[in-house]
Amino acid sequence: VWEHQKKPMYAAAHIYVTYELDNMLIHSLKQSAELVARTKALRELYTEFLTVEHQVYNMDLPEAFHRLYTPSLPKREKQEMIGHIVERLLTLCVTLGERPLVRYKRREGQSAAAAAGGEEEPHTALCEEIATKLERRLKWFANDKSQGTNSWWQPDTSEPSTILIVERASDALAPLVHEYTYQAMVQDIIGLDGDKYTFKSTNAKGEEAPATVQLNDDDPLWPSLRHLHIADAIDKVLDDFNNFIKNNKAASMAKGGKDDKDLKALSEVVKSMPQFNELMKKYSMHIDLTKKCMAKYEQTGLEAISTEEQNMVMGEDPQGKPVKSFRESVGKLLGDPGVSADNKLRLVMIFCITQELNQADVDRMLETAGLAGALKQAVSNLALLGVKLKEPPVQPKGMQRIKAGAMGATKLFPFMGKSDSKKPRKATDVSFDLARYRPALQFDIQDALESKLDKQDWPSVTDPADLAAARTPANKPRGRAGWADK
Repeated sequence: VWEHQKKPMYAAAHIYVTYELDNMLIHSLKQSAELVARTKALRELYTEFLTVEHQVYNMDLPEAFHRLYTPSLPKREKQEMIGHIVERLLTLCVTLGERPLVRYKRREGQSAAAAAGGEEEPHTALCEEIATKLERRLKWFANDKSQGTNSWWQPDTSEPSTILIVERASDALAPLVHEYTYQAMVQDIIGLDGDKYTFKSTNAKGEEAPATVQLNDDDPLWPSLRHLHIADAIDKVLDDFNNFIKNNKAASMAKGGKDDKDLKALSEVVKSMPQFNELMKKYSMHIDLTKKCMAKYEQTGLEAISTEEQNMVMGEDPQGKPVKSFRESVGKLLGDPGVSADNKLRLVMIFCITQELNQADVDRMLETAGLAGALKQAVSNLALLGVKLKEPPVQPKGMQRIKAGAMGATKLFPFMGKSDSKKPRKATDVSFDLARYRPALQFDIQDALESKLDKQDWPSVTDPADLAAARTPANKPRGRAGWADK
């Protein structure tokens, strides 16, 4: 750019990249002597991931599921995707300052070495392959640190964290079962564009106009509401709103409070008015949103649908009584024209995963539900996730703890317990009986925190000596040699 301009717009360049620059790209940059001379900073940031919420990260690879589980795609595409996953996980570990112990969920089948020879079912060694390659990259990164290249990286290995590599095939149920936390209901039955929610709002002139807000950590109410069961979220947002109105000076003045003629109090109110108006809008929006969630819940008949989902997964009704057959009750919903195709598909898939049946049974269910084309193919594709017909369902480890009442709320999963609210429930409230199922991974994480994780089910690919090596100080300080000297 500078070579072709007599008066460049910018005197210097500061270049920041989200991952490592390879030598070929550096070589290309070096071809411009003017660029080398004017570049004041070139930094590798290691931020190839998204921060969705506090302590929740996303690798931003929406096409990964298709690439990893479509057998007709070239093997090269699958390997490229595995490479992207590994590199992005590496940047997350580096940025968080972690040199973790890497463990993976073992699937029935042979090892990754056997998979390379094509001797096993597809995907059985997927977690092992990703874990092995991630461990290799972490080890290389630590070795570069010992040589001075990455001496700035100082991971805390006094109490090493653990990263669990798990795939969707290990729990095909979790995305299908309806959840009733506030966040899950908004995402599932209201629908968001990313984290953006669009609704009708009334402006200062009293006119209705579309408004868009972001439901993320910048919203003062969303973080405390999102993981609550919808019944508790409704109670909390109403209680908090009433307390806000009661204790806020601007609200008191608006209602003609006793301090409405005190100049000092009036000055404070004027200063707080923008914050007051903003919070009023937020409360109004969340109250309206919870009402919409409940309206959708009633309109779509989700209570009956979710009851069948929970009963199939748990193998018993809310009173703990075993249910012998679901064919009649589920069949009734599948034949109901008021049940959406999406909900019918979920019921069929859950039935396939949790019940013993054959292909003829599946075909009859699909015919009753009126599911054909891509939706019918989606059911067939469950086989790619290891779902096999004619086999008794295997209940995820840990579900017995729920039945025994031994797995209550924990610090990590505070939303697991029953509602703490003492208020009587209305007939329209979503029952906690519709939230009995817990994903298997939840129990595995809890076991990992308590050092009880099964070593056979979750093998480690990390050598303890490598964790110790990560603590070794660099042999030499990071030099200030320019990148152009590479």
